[in-house]
Amino acid sequence: MYYNEVYPVRANIIERGTEKKDKTKELYIDVGSSLVGEDVHFEVYVVGQIAGRETRKQIGRIRIRETLGSDISLCKVQKGGKEIKAAFDRGDTIVAISTD
Repeated sequence: MYYNEVYPVRANIIERGTEKKDKTKELYIDVGSSLVGEDVHFEVYVVGQIAGRETRKQIGRIRIRETLGSDISLCKVQKGGKEIKAAFDRGDTIVAISTD
């Protein structure tokens, strides 16, 4: 989608949701009905810093399952559940950027 290429929505992963064994199955982001609807996909990244610049390493993919308010959504992890859980466990900064 053209809009996402030019103006992607950036969301912070704000809380873990359901976990099973060693994988995150669901999580919450700080974007809701004021910006997106259900079924929007996001790529998930661990954010770092090198020489004062932001770096991002892709670790997964999520889909909004349900918007729970204007600034919160429940997302289903579609790819990278192990990597996302490991990033949570390490205390990494995790963000999501819309893809469609």
